[in-house]
Amino acid sequence: MDSNWISRLALAAVALFLASCAASCASVNPCTGDPSVDLLHDDPKCRMNAAVIASEKKRYDLLPLLIENLRHRSGDVRLITGVAMRRLTGLDAGFRSYSSLAERDRAIEKWKDWWDAYRRGRQPATATGAPVADERDRHDDQRRRTPARAPAQRDDRHEAREAMSRP
Repeated sequence: MDSNWISRLALAAVALFLASCAASCASVNPCTGDPSVDLLHDDPKCRMNAAVIASEKKRYDLLPLLIENLRHRSGDVRLITGVAMRRLTGLDAGFRSYSSLAERDRAIEKWKDWWDAYRRGRQPATATGAPVADERDRHDDQRRRTPARAPAQRDDRHEAREAMSRP
């Protein structure tokens, strides 16, 4: 009779454990795919993914949220957000996710200044000193003008000379 009681207790414990797991899994909010929502998400992976999407889609309207994520407790979120900010703005403000809080704050202030200039309609400078739009246009123009190159064709005589020079 004792073993029957123990097995029922164990079964009840397993059922309770599974029920609590199911309840906790159901309460977890999945990423929405909308960067404006996911940049505020509790899950660091959602925040990192949203930062990448914001950068790729040139979502300058999300810069205030990205700037706030530079202060996130997770070093991974800070790292990915910093890279996204550099790609989006063209400015390397000296932000390093592993730097001291004071150094990170100095870099964040540079990005805040960049955002203020951009918002007021002035063309903020990138690390090269060129306005963001001009630098982006220059890179696009270079890509359009540069034809795809075929792999270099080697002359048979050249290959024969190489083969003869080998021991």
